[in-house]
Amino acid sequence: MAVSADIDPLLMEADASKTRELSNLKKITLYLGKLWIETRNDLRYDLKSTRWRRSAVTYFKWLFFSIWALGLLTFCIAFPLIITNGVALESLESWNNCAPDSTFSLERPSPWQFAWVFQIVLGFGAYNFTQVKIIDVAWDIGVGRLGQTILAYFSWKAFSVYVRLSMEHAPITYRTFWTTYMQHEASFRPIIRAIRDFTSRRGLRSKTAMIFMIATMVFIMAFPTLASAMTGYTANNNAVIKFIDGTQAPFTEFQKFEHIIHDGNRINLTSDYKVFSGKEGDVCGWDDCVAQYINKYGILNNTASNWTVPVRAVSDVPYIPIQSPTLNIEVHVKDDALFLYNNMTYNLPYLKDNAICQPVMVESQQTYQWGFSVIQLEVTLILLTMWTFGVWIMWLDTHLKLISRGEYQVPHELNAVLYLADAIRDDFKCVGEKPGSLANDDLRRYAREHLKGGKVGIQAPLSGNAYGLRLFAWNWLKTNKLCTISLLTATTILAFDLEDIMYGQSGWFAMTWGYIPLFFVMGFALAAGWSRKTRAVMEWAAFIAGTVVFLAVGLQKNLRGEYNIVVVMETLQMRLGMFPPVLAPGGSVEIAGHDHLR
Repeated sequence: MAVSADIDPLLMEADASKTRELSNLKKITLYLGKLWIETRNDLRYDLKSTRWRRSAVTYFKWLFFSIWALGLLTFCIAFPLIITNGVALESLESWNNCAPDSTFSLERPSPWQFAWVFQIVLGFGAYNFTQVKIIDVAWDIGVGRLGQTILAYFSWKAFSVYVRLSMEHAPITYRTFWTTYMQHEASFRPIIRAIRDFTSRRGLRSKTAMIFMIATMVFIMAFPTLASAMTGYTANNNAVIKFIDGTQAPFTEFQKFEHIIHDGNRINLTSDYKVFSGKEGDVCGWDDCVAQYINKYGILNNTASNWTVPVRAVSDVPYIPIQSPTLNIEVHVKDDALFLYNNMTYNLPYLKDNAICQPVMVESQQTYQWGFSVIQLEVTLILLTMWTFGVWIMWLDTHLKLISRGEYQVPHELNAVLYLADAIRDDFKCVGEKPGSLANDDLRRYAREHLKGGKVGIQAPLSGNAYGLRLFAWNWLKTNKLCTISLLTATTILAFDLEDIMYGQSGWFAMTWGYIPLFFVMGFALAAGWSRKTRAVMEWAAFIAGTVVFLAVGLQKNLRGEYNIVVVMETLQMRLGMFPPVLAPGGSVEIAGHDHLR
C-alpha cells in the first residue's frame, strides 16, 4: 500500500499533463476552425460586395499618383548627379571643345555655371531649322499650355475643398469665392485681388494655406513661360583654328603634347622624345601605348618590361623587350600645353586667341540641337515637386477632415452660383438694400466699401469630430502595418529586379514578373477596402501564382540555356524562405488569437 501511495501521484500528474495537452490541442483546433469559417465568410462578403470598377479607378488613381510623385522626387534629386557624372565621364573625343555660349574651351566646363542659365547645355540631335522649330513649338503647346491646364485643374480641386472647410470657421469675400469656385484660372488680376482679400479683408483659416495658394497661382501662371524658357535650340558648332595666312583647320586635327620619354633611345627613339596624342580610330597611338606601359609597369621600376610598338611605327616586331629599370617617362600636365598640327607645334595661348566655334554644315545646311538649360530644368523640377506634394497634402488633409464627419458637398458651377447669390442677397438685406436693383459696378463698390468685400460662409455640422492627415495616417499604419511592410518589401524587391534587368541581368526577369501579381493585388486590396483576412488570402494566392510564373519562366530559360536551373532554385528558396513571414497582412489576427489562448 505504501508503494501504491508513492506511485499514484506520479500517475495522476502524467494524466493531468495529457489532459492539458489534449485541451490545448482542442483549443487550437477550435480556433483554426473558427478562423477558417471567419476567413471564408469575410472572403465571400468582400468579393461579393466589392465595386470592382470603382475600386479599380481608385487603385489606378493612387498608382499613377504614386508613380508620378515618387518618380518626380527621385528624378529631381538624381538629375544633378546624373548630369555632373555624365560630364565628368565624357571622353575628350566626344567633346567638340565648344561651350554652350559658343566659346572655345579645351576641357568641358561644369554645366551648372550661373552665366549659362539661359544657354542650352543639355542638347540633343542634329536637326534642320524646320524640324527643330516644330519640336520647340510642340513642347511649348504640349508641355507649356497643356501642363498649365493640368496644374490648374488639380490645384483648384485642392483649393475648393480647403476653402470649403475654411468657410465653416470664418466667411470669405465674394471675390475669393468667385476665384475659387467659378473662375478656375490663374491670371494677374485674380492673384492681386486674392492677395488684397487675404491681407486686408477676410483671410482663410491658415496663413500657410493662403501663402501656398498665392504661390501656386503664380507658379501656374508662369508655368508656360518656365517650360518655354528652359528649352530651346542652338546651332551645332565645331572648334576651328584660324592661321595668319587666312586658312583654318579643325581643332580635332591637332594633337596634344602628352609625355616625354627621356630614355627613348632604349626603344629605338631619340632621347627626350615628345609623345603627342593619337587620333580617333588608332588602335594604339603613341600616347595610348605610353599610358598602357605606365599602367602596367610604372616609371623607373626595377623590373624588366615590354614596350608595345604603336601601329603607326614602321616595325617588324610587335614589342621591344626592355631590361630593368623601366622607361623614364615624364607625364606632361603643365598649363602651357603644346599641340602638333602639320609637323608644327602651337602653344595653348595661341590656340585660345585664334580659336572660334562655327556652325556645322551638312549638305550646305546648318544643323541645330534641341535641349534644355540644366539650371532652369532643375529649378522647374523642384517647383513641380513642391507643387505636387503641397497640393496633395492640402487636398488629402482637408478631405479626411470633412469625410470623417460624413458626406460633404463642394460648391460647383450652378450650385456655386446659388451659394453666392444667397450670400449677396442676405448681406444686402441686412443693410436695407436690394441687390437686384443695383448695377454690377454699384454692387462691387457697395460690397467693398460697406461689407468689407462681402461674406460667404457655410455652417459647420454639429455632430462628429474631424481628424486630419496626421491622425488618419497613424491609425491606418497601426491597422495595416503588416500589409504596409509587405507592400514596401515587394516594391523594393521589384525595383532591384528592374535595376538588374536594366544592367543586362536577364536571369532575374522571371523573378520580377513573379512579384508583379503580388504587388498589384496588395494595392488593389487596399483600394477596395478588403478585410485583413481577405487580404491575406488574396495576397498568398498572388504570391503562389507569382512563384509558379517565376519557376515556369525560369525552367523555360534554363532549357534555352540563358541561365542555370540552380540559380532558379536558389532564388525560389530565397522567396519561400524569406518573403512569406513578411507577407501575411492577416497575420496580426492569428497572433492575437494565439496570445488570447495563452
